[in-house]
Amino acid sequence: MYGTSDHPGLAPRAIDSLFHLIHREEKQGRKTFTVKAYMIELYKQDILDLLAEQRRDQNPKDQKQLQVKKDAGRGIMFVEGVCERHVHSPDQLKALLAEGERRRHTAATAMNTSSSRS
Repeated sequence: MYGTSDHPGLAPRAIDSLFHLIHREEKQGRKTFTVKAYMIELYKQDILDLLAEQRRDQNPKDQKQLQVKKDAGRGIMFVEGVCERHVHSPDQLKALLAEGERRRHTAATAMNTSSSRS
């Protein structure tokens, strides 16, 4: 999904394409954009915020409880209380993705060295 620097995977290519499209549209004066990102993990029965500021000695279970809600007016689902970060460049979004990846619960399996433990 992430690939290497020589052969980027789906996520880095999608991020680059998104920002390419944004810059093209803004350059033509058609629209303005705001990009925000959040990253969550469903771990056992809990929704964990992978981008929330966390003390080194803090247990992830001590984070505030997040809940999935429905905005009936807009017809979308959202995570209430999640930490959203504004991003302004592809590199900034890729760095957030890497930060969230480091915080995921993973363990090696016989088939996958970074299998999700959720």
